[in-house]
Amino acid sequence: MELTDYEKDIMSGKFGEGQAEALRFQVALGDAFNAEKMVEISKSPVLIRRMPFGKHKGQKMDKVPRDYLEWLLTTDLDEDLEYSVKLYLGF
Repeated sequence: MELTDYEKDIMSGKFGEGQAEALRFQVALGDAFNAEKMVEISKSPVLIRRMPFGKHKGQKMDKVPRDYLEWLLTTDLDEDLEYSVKLYLGF
């Protein structure tokens, strides 16, 4: 899976999480609110930058041990966390 420039910027910490989400919506929606575009955006997985639970809770995902991320993929993850773990593992 290849990262978009936007995902690379987010993973690098260039934007704070709130700023990144605002930028995502601004770029996706343009100048006018569009309900169809909002539905399209909501179908896209969200990149999680910090581990939300467990012994690595709060750590940046790129600092979580690789073997822990690999193990997470064997569990039942929500769509956003699975997407994020795969991205950080380079899948």
